[in-house]
Amino acid sequence: MAAGKGHHVARQANTDPASGSPPHDASAAEAMRHRLRTSEGAALYKKRGATVEPVNGHIKDRIGLRRFA
Repeated sequence: MAAGKGHHVARQANTDPASGSPPHDASAAEAMRHRLRTSEGAALYKKRGATVEPVNGHIKDRIGLRRFA
């Protein structure tokens, strides 16, 4: 689940870091934003850019698939 643009997620992790588990009553989006503000979550999100995004670029550039609808 996307919690925002990559640079916004990284900035939030640096300026307003979180620790521990998300609040018990948090929605799915709030829980993801909390997880991405932890140091572990920020590291995993950064790793995603090198793992997943090249595949999306290949699909758009080489296959010509621009929409999934």
